[in-house]
Amino acid sequence: MMGVVAEEYESVRLYLEVETAVYAAVGLTGFAMACVFATFYAVATKAVPEKANEVAGLMILAISAGAVSGPVCGAIVRWSGDAHWGMLFVALCVGYMLWASFKLKIKQ
Repeated sequence: MMGVVAEEYESVRLYLEVETAVYAAVGLTGFAMACVFATFYAVATKAVPEKANEVAGLMILAISAGAVSGPVCGAIVRWSGDAHWGMLFVALCVGYMLWASFKLKIKQ
């Protein structure tokens, strides 16, 4: 009986340690990536200073698309019952971005 209790205690302790590690990793990742938007924004506006407003608008549009695509992917997975369809949606989004990056090159 004590062996079963000890095993249960160990599994709960391991779970709590893993959960704490996950929360710490998420916090550290967020802290480390907090400066990414500001860095990208500074580089983008320095690259094309005469079109700084357009660049800022496109960056906000990309952030909005990223915020919307996650719930859409989840809805597709719930609707279809298969995670592959959700990943197909993500692949289509990435494919479109790749196509647009090559098709819409700035002509010099």
